[in-house]
Order: sequence, then C-alpha cells, then structure tokens
Amino acid sequence: MAKQPKAQRAKRTDPIDAAMALIAERGWAGFDLPDVASAANIPLAEFSRDYWTKTDLLTAFQRRIDERVLEHAGVPDEEETPRDRLFDILMQRFDALTPYREALAALVRDLPRDPRAAITGARTMRQSMAWIAAAAGVSNSGWKGMLVIKGLMVVWAYTVRVWLTDDSPDMSKTMAALDKALSRAETGANTLFNGRAPGSDDA
Repeated sequence: MAKQPKAQRAKRTDPIDAAMALIAERGWAGFDLPDVASAANIPLAEFSRDYWTKTDLLTAFQRRIDERVLEHAGVPDEEETPRDRLFDILMQRFDALTPYREALAALVRDLPRDPRAAITGARTMRQSMAWIAAAAGVSNSGWKGMLVIKGLMVVWAYTVRVWLTDDSPDMSKTMAALDKALSRAETGANTLFNGRAPGSDDA
C-alpha cells in the first residue's frame, strides 16, 4: 500500500491564518506562496487553485473580515442615526481584526513598497467600506455613493493608525479616534450622512 505524502498526513491549518502569521513574523516581503502552503500543510497543487498570487491572500482575508462583520451587523435599526450605525459596525470590524493586529501593522508598513499589493489593498478596502455603508443603511450608489465610500476610507485610515497602537483594555482610544473622525466627516462632508454634497441646497 502506497504511503500518503507527508503534506497530506500532517494536520492542515487555515491558509489565511497561516499567511497572516507569516506576515506578522516576516513582513509582506519576507515570504512566498510556497511558504504559506507549507505552513498550512497544503500541497502546492491544491493551494494554487485558490491562491495564484500573494494578493489573492489579501483579498481572501478582507472578504473573511467583511463576512464576519456583516454577519453581526444585522438589519439597520431605524431608531439609530446613520453615524451611530457606522460607529458600531466599524468597531465590530476592529474587533474582528484584533487577532491579526501584528500582521496589519506589518501590512501598513510594507504595502506602500509593493505597488501591486497596495492597489489590491485599496480596491478591496473600497469594497469593504461599501459593504459597511450598506450594512449601516447608508446609500452608496451613484456619485454621492462614491463620496460616501471615499469618506469612510478616510475615516478608516485615520482610525486604524490609532488602533494599531491602542493599549487600552477596552479600545477606548480607538473609539475616541473613530468618534472624532466621524465628527469631522459629518461636519466637512454632509454627503456621508444625509446624501447632500457639501455646499449644495435642497431643490
């Protein structure tokens, strides 16, 4: 009877978790796809079906986080303001990302040096913010929707840098930063909350 290949006999681990662990340990440039396949104990032929490039791992990770956030978001509560709903959902996203904080810090540091990965990261983040807006009951269609998403991306970029170094037990620093960022967005871009472009008048 033929022996099973060693990679098939070893216990497999989740490839996305394996990739994020390698990113935390080595940085974005410090590993290749075969390293992830080896860490996850998945044969290369099988691994390559789902992950053809390293950026595929980034996209898969973002989709996983989005799914977790959307599962917990539920149906928008009409008694809450859009800002309150956005605050809650964005904090849920930080909760989902907490196990990967070291890897996220490495990505924030390293991705600007890899234009292709940076473009992929920006594209997937744009889609993530579109899902968050939808979950909060905020329209993101048309040119107004583009402003909504851009505004949320600015809010996220500002807050995530605080979150990466937030050592408070209840993420109070992150919550304060998010509240501040949303306040600025609400004041400077009415579009984010009531669908009017800054300076526009109701017809």
